[in-house]
Amino acid sequence: MKKLQKFSILLALLLAVAFAAPTLAQTAPPDPARSAANKAAAWLLTQQHEDGGYGPAAGNTPSTLGQTDDAIFAFAALGKAPAGISKNGKSLTYFLLGHIAQAKSAGETCKSALAAATSLPIGGQSYGGVNIYDKIDSFYNASSGMYGSSTIDHAYCLLAQKQLGRAVLPAAVTALSSLQISDGSWAFAGAGKPNDGDTNTTALAIQALIANGVDKANPTMSKALTYLKSQQNADGGFPYQNPSQYGTDTDANSTAYVIQALVALGIDPAATGTPFDKGNGATPLAALLKLQVPSGAFIFQATTNSENILATMQAIPALEYVTQPQPPLRSDPGQTYPTPDITSLPAVASTPTPAMAAATPANA
Repeated sequence: MKKLQKFSILLALLLAVAFAAPTLAQTAPPDPARSAANKAAAWLLTQQHEDGGYGPAAGNTPSTLGQTDDAIFAFAALGKAPAGISKNGKSLTYFLLGHIAQAKSAGETCKSALAAATSLPIGGQSYGGVNIYDKIDSFYNASSGMYGSSTIDHAYCLLAQKQLGRAVLPAAVTALSSLQISDGSWAFAGAGKPNDGDTNTTALAIQALIANGVDKANPTMSKALTYLKSQQNADGGFPYQNPSQYGTDTDANSTAYVIQALVALGIDPAATGTPFDKGNGATPLAALLKLQVPSGAFIFQATTNSENILATMQAIPALEYVTQPQPPLRSDPGQTYPTPDITSLPAVASTPTPAMAAATPANA
């Protein structure tokens, strides 16, 4: 009983400080973060593929729809129109429109719809010849309130619907909240037990719920903060999961995702005196910045030395304090975008979701 009382007091103090933090809607990231983001984007430009897309590595590796989406989120966070990010005349927009029809799962479809709605003017329901409204709706299960078969699928669909300007069904928001595990986390696959959840899925769920009207002070968010705090390392960063078969060292992907969730909740990831300040300058933002190498790229973990495209893509929005859904780039609704000949493009390679990619040793 005494242990429970102590925990309750600690939790109350934690959340009181967290929600007392200044709202970040009017706060820009510190200069080192912005400089790091621009340096990362400059490196990322050199990694674009000949077809306009992005893949796990530069060169001959196939472009993937998922990583091209992440590139769009990265450049859009810096205010750079993806239609202007091109190689040999083929832009990010060109690749996205040419491949969005090939998205099969709810998560793939909704992540690409989110990227499209972030980077292109909304002039109707069609992207790349796909009626995106109908395709998203086809994944909805009225009985469960879920889009797709996983938490990641569902969260991306809630974010996409919001970015598309569509009304999100209250049952869908409730369904995402109900997937929260008792320890405050969300698990990639769906409902689970303590230790099944991970920081990436939890961070995305937080952003999807906040974007769709869940109050920052809601008990669901309080539990989520408690979980994230339990996962934080001494250096201020975050692993994918703790415990985890992949190790618990801080990684760039997970730290970036958590930073976005903290910003969505109004907590400055660079501030001292918050529950996420580990002392001696060890904040989430500081931990992420330490994973940038001289080229501008980010590495997955401090124990690795290889430049990592996905880590770099996911770091940029976090460095800019940009959360999902991102501020859309729709300043020129009259602009036209060349639609590629879809039949001339190779089939898009499958790509893991961000949550799974962050936990995959291949990213190291």
